[in-house]
Amino acid sequence: MGGHFPASVDEFDAQKKAIGIYNDLGKQFITFAITTVGALAYYIKSRAEFRPMGTTVKVALLSSIVAAIVSIYFGQSWLSGLANQLANNYFKPSAPSVAVPELAQYVCFLLSLSWGAIAIVLQEINRETLTRACVDGGAIGDVESNSASSTFSQD
Repeated sequence: MGGHFPASVDEFDAQKKAIGIYNDLGKQFITFAITTVGALAYYIKSRAEFRPMGTTVKVALLSSIVAAIVSIYFGQSWLSGLANQLANNYFKPSAPSVAVPELAQYVCFLLSLSWGAIAIVLQEINRETLTRACVDGGAIGDVESNSASSTFSQD
């Protein structure tokens, strides 16, 4: 095929479908990365009232958000490389202008998901540890018994 548009109609339709799939896939991964940033921002905001985040959790969250943003950048580069090929009546998905940003987008998105999951798991383990320490240490029970005794002493 050599990368140039084919002369037959069937081959042209096949390449047209392939271009559409590439375009949709790039847009989907951009959307996933934006959603990941939004979900992590919501998690950070909703967990603000709990135990402060440790350094490891902060680094993992920041790394996840940065990787998602870089994934968006590479997705735009991928789509730009594809559009540039089409503007020149040329389609070769293995060309570096398309293949490298595509792969980089996938890798950055997977890193973003991984670091985000690590951050959330670590934060939830920290929160669970704090909750158990309060229950086992009697801090919650002492607060409840003090309020109950003050209620009875008022009678």
